[in-house]
Amino acid sequence: MSETIQDGLALLMIGMITVFSVLTIVVLTGRMLIYSLNRVQSRPETRSPSVRTKEEARTISRRKLAAITIATQLMTEGSGRVARVERIES
Repeated sequence: MSETIQDGLALLMIGMITVFSVLTIVVLTGRMLIYSLNRVQSRPETRSPSVRTKEEARTISRRKLAAITIATQLMTEGSGRVARVERIES
């Protein structure tokens, strides 16, 4: 092989090794940063469920009632309607 091809291959290898090394350093640094931030980050406090009265436990929230109504309209293609919603205790 001629000397210029050998020089070109040598430069190619040096460049590829340099790029690989830099990318490895970037990945490892990113992983270390994520790990350290996850360790330092404060954990959200778990709240105890709010105490509800028996009457509040029996009623259905407006959001749930709206979801039931919309689901009924979609399933019946507008011909059905929600007349009454009751909670079944089992």
